[in-house]
Amino acid sequence: MSGTTILPPIPAYTRISANEGKYVDAFASTDPQTKADATYFLENAASLTTPDALLNNYRALTIVLKAFGISSYAQDTALLRQVMTQNPNDTTSTAYQINNPALTRFAVAMGQFATPPFASASNQAALVNAEATNNFESQQDSLSPGIAGALYFTRSISSITSIDQLMSDPKLLQVAQVATNMPSQFGTLDFNTQVSMLSAQINVADFQKPSFVAQFVTKYLAINEENNTTPTDTTGALAILSGSGSADNILSAMLPASTSNSSDPILSLFSTASSSSGGASLLSLMA
Repeated sequence: MSGTTILPPIPAYTRISANEGKYVDAFASTDPQTKADATYFLENAASLTTPDALLNNYRALTIVLKAFGISSYAQDTALLRQVMTQNPNDTTSTAYQINNPALTRFAVAMGQFATPPFASASNQAALVNAEATNNFESQQDSLSPGIAGALYFTRSISSITSIDQLMSDPKLLQVAQVATNMPSQFGTLDFNTQVSMLSAQINVADFQKPSFVAQFVTKYLAINEENNTTPTDTTGALAILSGSGSADNILSAMLPASTSNSSDPILSLFSTASSSSGGASLLSLMA
């Protein structure tokens, strides 16, 4: 299975989200860059025993940051050093202050390097799989725009407990903005106004329900597709949302019977329990 079949966004999401792992595995076994990254990381993981060792190995750092979904921080080594060496539960720490869920997961996973986070084979495998997942989703997004955000939202949103936290993650916020039909000037509004507007449309507790998440993401994909088609196109996916009363039934028929983090290629491997060394298992923290 190559995972490169071109489908419209909603059918593509429905197919992939039902069992993303098998698509990622097929992709990882054939994509040259992903294979090269995996080989490089596994060969060098044992040497990444300190924050400096990771920061001074730009290729390894790039792979790690991509796995955690925080590639945008690659050039900010001073911030990354703080994140890796501070306790993220401390209210004065950089990770706590920024409050980006993905960055916080990275901070917790690094465990202040009390023990080398990439020493175990299971953590190495998890890291490689996480990077492959992000690479796969990026490829799929080039074929069916919106898929990467939809899949990331699906596997990440259940860890969000507040609107503020949702807003601190740009990927989650993008999906939420589109799905709730926020106005185009939303990004120019002050933070409190943004929170108020999203709070009026979103009950964060609903994201604990896989069926709700799937329907919310499908609405995002429908609107995103419509926004990227010509105004005269009446066959766009948004048409299924415009009817009275039947939209939910139509959407439900298109969605997987169940979408759960337990089927996610990364989260299914992880446990949030603390390890014997006192730090959280890396496996519990991938995005």
